[in-house]
Amino acid sequence: MLRYISYFLLLIFCTSAQAVEVEIASKRYLIEIDGVKTFLPYESSHNLSSKHDSITRVIYSIHSASYNAKSYFNRANALVDKVPGQKNKTLIIAPHILPKVCIKNPKESNIIYWEFPAFWGTSRGMFNDKRVRISSYEVTDRVLEQVVTSGNFPNLKTIIILGHSGGGQMVNRYAASGMFEAKTANPMGIEVRYIVMAPSSYLYFNNERVVRGSLKKFAIPENAPEGFNNWGYGLGTMFTYHKKFKVIPETITEHYASKRILYLVGSKDKNENDTSLDKKPPAMLQGRHRLERGIIYYNYLVHFFGEQVKQTQHFRVVKGAGHSGRSLMLSPQAIRFTFSPNSKERVGSKNI
Repeated sequence: MLRYISYFLLLIFCTSAQAVEVEIASKRYLIEIDGVKTFLPYESSHNLSSKHDSITRVIYSIHSASYNAKSYFNRANALVDKVPGQKNKTLIIAPHILPKVCIKNPKESNIIYWEFPAFWGTSRGMFNDKRVRISSYEVTDRVLEQVVTSGNFPNLKTIIILGHSGGGQMVNRYAASGMFEAKTANPMGIEVRYIVMAPSSYLYFNNERVVRGSLKKFAIPENAPEGFNNWGYGLGTMFTYHKKFKVIPETITEHYASKRILYLVGSKDKNENDTSLDKKPPAMLQGRHRLERGIIYYNYLVHFFGEQVKQTQHFRVVKGAGHSGRSLMLSPQAIRFTFSPNSKERVGSKNI
């Protein structure tokens, strides 16, 4: 029932979004699924089919539930513009990960979309109103794999996968279970970093949650709602993507702490009545609002993985920022983490 409530809210949002003409990204990336050809809309700063010797960095910018890929492409461009000399060295890719309700004519569309919001990796993809089985995570794997193996970017050294709000939810979960880093990037000596910005909820690695009234104490919650630890909130009831690529909870838990991740949230992002905030019972176990959930989650990571997680993962509160993708993406912390030669360098004000 909760899934359908979320879907109804999304339908309302996308109907209004179409009224203000949120445009589909202009470029098309070919996706073949069991011999069937469909296309992922995207924006990019460079032609993916041409050779670019100057590119050393990729920013893969994932939009929020505003479903405005163009805005997140422009914000990534603004991020690059903050650092002189990086324009010709940075490839920006902004995929358009669309739900069915945001497609005007589903029966006539040759682009891929999903029956439900795809940020958590659902494999219920569609095109021409016909169902296909592919996760947004597998699409991400494919796009990035082609970029690094095409030979068109021979000097590529670093990939930054970032997302805000709904996109932040995807980055958190993709960092945990996506196959690209281990399968392709690591063997090629390419570093992958992730920036998780102000998601509504996070992925937990066991069935502990914060003790009410605390920010640092964790225990198995009493009278927990059914499914509170299923995939997305936890590692129970995994999705088709995980089964297809044999991604198991033990592997996720073993490798997550070594991932290079920056978590950002605005100091003013604490509206408990925000209509886009996940208020389902499993999310409410993570805190009252996004700021609190971010603080609690980083404390949980230290609780679960130990102090050593601070060597690879950082949490920062961006002063004066609300629930704004632009404010977080253009923050000094995001700029330093994106462009520093070493992701372990200090990224700004101290962790909380």
